[in-house]
Amino acid sequence: MGSSALKFLIPFLTCLVSIQVQAQSVESDFMANQCPEISSFSSVNLWQDGNDLSVSSCGFAQKLADVVDSISDWAPVSEKIMLSLKHSASGASYDGVKVLSAAEFLYIESSNHKEKHLRTEQGNLTTFAHEYGHVILTDWLTRDIPEFKAIREGIASSMIANQKVYFLANQRGLIEKRIIAAPTQSHQERLLKKKQDIERQLAQAYFEAGEFSAEQNRILNLLAPYHELFADVVAVLYAEDPQAMRKAVEFPSGSNKDIYMAEARDFTVGHAHQHWNDSTPHYMLSPVRSSLFAGHWIKRYSSAEKREYLVKVYNLLRDDILSRWHQETPSVQDANKTLIEKINSRL
Repeated sequence: MGSSALKFLIPFLTCLVSIQVQAQSVESDFMANQCPEISSFSSVNLWQDGNDLSVSSCGFAQKLADVVDSISDWAPVSEKIMLSLKHSASGASYDGVKVLSAAEFLYIESSNHKEKHLRTEQGNLTTFAHEYGHVILTDWLTRDIPEFKAIREGIASSMIANQKVYFLANQRGLIEKRIIAAPTQSHQERLLKKKQDIERQLAQAYFEAGEFSAEQNRILNLLAPYHELFADVVAVLYAEDPQAMRKAVEFPSGSNKDIYMAEARDFTVGHAHQHWNDSTPHYMLSPVRSSLFAGHWIKRYSSAEKREYLVKVYNLLRDDILSRWHQETPSVQDANKTLIEKINSRL
């Protein structure tokens, strides 16, 4: 897997750390709801890390569901997501397939990874809205681009297998600890039989798992900056604040790099495309953010206006993606210049 593709996939794949559900049955509890008072929400199904349960986290799940319901009013998707909720984490993520991972207590890490700071609840919800933006773009592109649908289906089978490998390996480790502590021989024998069953499933999952193809990596790299831009648009529309993503990710008393990383997500900061060279997916299209706010921002935040605005932005991004589908990755300046010209003529 290429390094740039890996950078893009790391936020998606971090959801794997949530697949540690303590369960009586591996298959039946692979995505079990660990908050019994919550069965399901209109737009999400809930499951939770069994090693990290918290009563307050189960209550916080309702707030996350409200975010999804609010956004769904002006940006509907075709399928429910699976919400994986932890008590605390350093980030939220979407796996690109089904699982959106979040935490009640979400931390921001400094750029040097030596410090962390607890995000405000609003920052947490804005971050979650950003991750749900990835869900929306993935759903809409799957609907509109047959080639992407085919690639996503291939990626999904591989990612699901990789998730299952991680889950089963964790289950095997938990059972090994229980075998050592088994009070009787018969109990130990039952656990050994269960471990053997898990190892058979693990062998099959290893067989099904695999790395992405060169073409899959190429398309993921192409889509990465579009994904981050679109997800930020969803987040600021949800928060009704063009500075919402900056506020969500800004590290208090940060270094110059921390300040830069926050400002690059701020739609109100002017970034000239002629001098912009950052190819990092989260920041590559920052001049487009500036252009959207400078001359094409919405006047009010009604659901109808949000829906109309987001669809227009999506159509621009989709058309630009299609125009580059079979081309080499554009330069940062060219990518921004082309999109800004389309915004000025069509939005």
